[in-house]
Amino acid sequence: MEKQRKLAERAFDLMNAHDLDALDEVYAPDCEITFPGGPPLRGPTAFAGFVRGWLDAFPDLRHEIVNYAEEGDTACWEVRVTGTHTRPMQTPNGTIPATGRRITIEAVDVARFRDGKAISWHGYFDQLAFLQQLGLAPA
Repeated sequence: MEKQRKLAERAFDLMNAHDLDALDEVYAPDCEITFPGGPPLRGPTAFAGFVRGWLDAFPDLRHEIVNYAEEGDTACWEVRVTGTHTRPMQTPNGTIPATGRRITIEAVDVARFRDGKAISWHGYFDQLAFLQQLGLAPA
């Protein structure tokens, strides 16, 4: 049990270290990656660009796995993402100017693995709560 956990932990360690060039250690070249509010991504290079946008806006961004479950080739986990919005964030709908606010996102990721790499990775989080923490939506 939990043989995929090391891969999930490695992915978050790489993101926390801003070592995005090494994401191909975890993600298959054709891995499908989705998150709310954006188009599907394909492969580690596309995912690195997505993560880079978050790291540019939240240089202290951190990911922490707080709960984990695995069955066969599929794993899911709760992850807590924290950071401070100190720089503008580019989004598909335009730029969000830096707010200086701290965020905590409670998210769930579900991934499937084959031959030691993720072949699909889907992240889910409450976008409204995220915008509220930035002061961009009413509480």
